[in-house]
Amino acid sequence: MLSDIALQPKAELGPAILFFSGGSALAKLSKTIKQYTHHSIHLVTTFDSGGCSAQLRQHFDMPAIGDIRNRLLALANDQQPSVNSAIKLLKLRFPTNQSQAQLKTKLCSIINRQMPHFRKMSSQCQNSICQNLRHFYSVMPPNFSLKGSSIGNLCIAGGYLLGNKNLQPVIEELTQCLDIKGQVKPIIDELYHLVAELSDGRYVTGQHLITGKEVAPIKQKIQQVFLSASEDNTFPVTPNIKPEIQYSINSADLICYPPGSFYSSILANLLPQGVGSSIANAKCNKVYIPNLGVDPEQYAMSVMDTIQSLLSYLKSGCDINTPYQNLLNYIVLDDQLSQCLSFNEEALLASHGINLIRANLVSADSAPYYDNHKLSELLVSLAK
Repeated sequence: MLSDIALQPKAELGPAILFFSGGSALAKLSKTIKQYTHHSIHLVTTFDSGGCSAQLRQHFDMPAIGDIRNRLLALANDQQPSVNSAIKLLKLRFPTNQSQAQLKTKLCSIINRQMPHFRKMSSQCQNSICQNLRHFYSVMPPNFSLKGSSIGNLCIAGGYLLGNKNLQPVIEELTQCLDIKGQVKPIIDELYHLVAELSDGRYVTGQHLITGKEVAPIKQKIQQVFLSASEDNTFPVTPNIKPEIQYSINSADLICYPPGSFYSSILANLLPQGVGSSIANAKCNKVYIPNLGVDPEQYAMSVMDTIQSLLSYLKSGCDINTPYQNLLNYIVLDDQLSQCLSFNEEALLASHGINLIRANLVSADSAPYYDNHKLSELLVSLAK
């Protein structure tokens, strides 16, 4: 046993595994991956239009921050009591059965450090959280409802507004406060809307209307998704990624297109200009891990359909002569998916330099979903 422990790689020396992802689907894997590496990179979508994020977007013309909060808390060093107290506070939501006046009083009590969570928290973390919440309270519009609002979202929103509408400073502040074991970066830190064109010609604007989680799933195949600068105009726009995002992609040891909402989490991250070309220029392996569960966004899509769609979006951001193997090298098929590709489909992928990895990645405890330890071990093994 001691020799096995000695041979285990130290997480602080682990590879830079880069994920293109949204929120909840990757939260559990993010909690696990920090046991294998402290250098994972999470490029997160900022197009969520539901829940607390919707109200913040409406009042402050800001990108969605709920998925960023989710990922920061998942990667936080919850082994430290001081950090764990901060996590518990930032996870809290205001109740929905109290008046606005009662909720404002609760927010003031948090700002004045009257919650038990502050007792174990470091002074630096206390100051950061309270400063951001105090600023949010000072600029909160009269018609902003605190019902159901996330304390973490309000904290990030306050820091965003304090930082001259820039997300990176508040993310870096919370990275220090929560001792984040990885990096969290918004793919775009400006306000855009996700639009889906359906097979019947209709357009659906708003991520929360596409995912099938807050409203009934769309019973039409999605033809394409794109970004729009306005909720009222479905004209496609292609914003540019910042140089630091390009650098993160180029310097990764492994690029992963992970499980999650296929269009609104994975492909939405590939829409900005510069993403596809940066992936093509990265000298690492690129791997796709299909969903095991039912994804409402993949209505009427086979596994091969999702692979071809992924490649299409990747290719659209590159030079026309870019080979597919510069964008995708491996597809992981668990035993549940092992028969989902025909012999001819496998041969076609192989002809483009895309190989299949068949593995048992589901355990008795995780079924019917991936075992995050098995998945983490596989990803670390593919990093180079």
